[in-house]
Amino acid sequence: PALASTPSESSQLAKLMLRQSLLSPSGKLTLSPEIIIPEPTDPTAMLLQTTEIQKLSETLRTKAKSNVAFIAGSLGSLRTMCAEQEDARGSFPGPVPVVYCSSNSGGGGGKGSAEWTEERLTEAADAGACGVLLTLNGGSELDNAAEGKDAAGDGVFVELYRLALSKGLQPIPEAVIPEANAGEWGEGEVQALVDALTEGCGEEPVGVVLSVIAEEDDDEGEGKEDDKDEETPADEDADEGEEEESEEEAPASALLPTVAKPLSKSIPILGSVRAPAGGGRIGTGVSSLRGCGFTGAILRCECVPGYRLNPDLEEVGSFWSAAISDLKSTRSKSFGFRAKVANKGLSKDVPGEWMKYQKSVMESGALGSPEEGPGGDFDSDGGDYQGF
Repeated sequence: PALASTPSESSQLAKLMLRQSLLSPSGKLTLSPEIIIPEPTDPTAMLLQTTEIQKLSETLRTKAKSNVAFIAGSLGSLRTMCAEQEDARGSFPGPVPVVYCSSNSGGGGGKGSAEWTEERLTEAADAGACGVLLTLNGGSELDNAAEGKDAAGDGVFVELYRLALSKGLQPIPEAVIPEANAGEWGEGEVQALVDALTEGCGEEPVGVVLSVIAEEDDDEGEGKEDDKDEETPADEDADEGEEEESEEEAPASALLPTVAKPLSKSIPILGSVRAPAGGGRIGTGVSSLRGCGFTGAILRCECVPGYRLNPDLEEVGSFWSAAISDLKSTRSKSFGFRAKVANKGLSKDVPGEWMKYQKSVMESGALGSPEEGPGGDFDSDGGDYQGF
């Protein structure tokens, strides 16, 4: 942060900013998007991208009202984003803290912390980032809580953690957990991981990310599709019964770690949501995290349709503005009210009259039938989606 004069002051100021942003005083789940900014190769595109990043940064702050921005991309992109946020200091809403991510963070594969060097951390701090996301175990999955404790005290990780602090950055540890074992991480295991990080790194982390990674079953899926034609109606009925039974046995909350309430009040424990937009999938993921005691959610780049194809940053900003606003909305869809407007000469029940008008329009067919589903131009294969 620009307000500090020494790395130590920068680190403490960054910790204060991140804690305030990632821990909601009202207990609501905080929402922070992860954005990958592609690196342009054309000189003209590089000039244009600076303006696009500035607009994206403003959108995240003023429209999406995201709690923190997790950014992966070039250091130049990071610098532009942080500079735009710093320009908003003293305004309302104020700057959104920016956390710099590895391009492989949270996805497994053993590359999560390999990209970090002393030079890169120095440049990230100079660019204005508040923190960096550091994956435990080199980005590889942690099969159990015991592995998590060992990874928290690993010499390479601890050295990298302390190096980030010395540069004025706040490191945020991320544990990558396979979905099959996530339910084994109870309140005690999560607390033990935080304690191990505190002991190994010399201070309590500003926050911890627990990212649950779904198992890849592409081969199994292909095999099932090949055998589908050979199934009899009886087999299909049996399969449906098994699916219903398995769904009852393994609720969504069983596939997530559980966070104790006292812990979540003292330190931000964040989860990752990777569900693609549409059908309320992102909202379901966010609700599951809330139900398991998490304090916040990182909405990963996989949520954005077509994120791998060098996304248009303006479209990305519009997407997150709509998605986060919808997820943070407390408006109930079943909420209704009736009130009299006490103006002279106006004795009608205004809400009631408005409801009658709406009903007449719907019955006329002008808005189409609810049973008709999406309009004719709805193209799910082309990336169209309903809801978040």
